Amino acid sequence: MEGTLVPLFVFVSIAACIWIAYHYNNAAKGKVQDTICRAIDAGQQLSPETIKALGVKSISSPLADRRKSVILVALGVAFLIFAQFIPDDDAPRIISGLASFPIVLGIGYFIVYRLGYKDPQ
Repeated sequence: MEGTLVPLFVFVSIAACIWIAYHYNNAAKGKVQDTICRAIDAGQQLSPETIKALGVKSISSPLADRRKSVILVALGVAFLIFAQFIPDDDAPRIISGLASFPIVLGIGYFIVYRLGYKDPQ
């Protein structure tokens, strides 16, 4: 029984942390949306600066995509290096497979960066 409770507790706590972060993030966005709706109903003009001051995020910039790309590829490479130091026979292959996900996501973000980046020259 104890052998199943520990992994269950770990996965439930991870899911609970993700749910809590998601819930409070959406609650904050809802409050901003209510504030904007009240201002519009009152007939106030909302400039882009006002909306930005309320915390509404704009669309991701290409440089943010490049930053995400570098971080994800570095994370994947770190997992690949970590996998080589595990003395088990199957673990390096499994962790290397898991490391492919952030690497592929990083490559995807880099492609989005290259497609969205307009050279000022």
